Amino acid sequence: MCAKYERRCPELVELREAATREWAVAGTFEEVRAAWSRLGGRVTLHRYGSRHFSLLARHRWGDPEALPLLASRMANRRPR
Repeated sequence: MCAKYERRCPELVELREAATREWAVAGTFEEVRAAWSRLGGRVTLHRYGSRHFSLLARHRWGDPEALPLLASRMANRRPR
């Protein structure tokens, strides 16, 4: 995982290039929108990890422990 402010991570560059390639062959607006939406999800997954999505799902389904865990993870990621 990389930090939010790290712009030149090789994995992020590859994700952007893959989204651009997918966008270039898209034939409809829906395909274009899907390509860029997928990029956002993949960047978030790379940046925060699968645990982030797991905690979001637990919070959505009413787990009272999930929100404090998610908040503490986000607070620990902030640069000091």
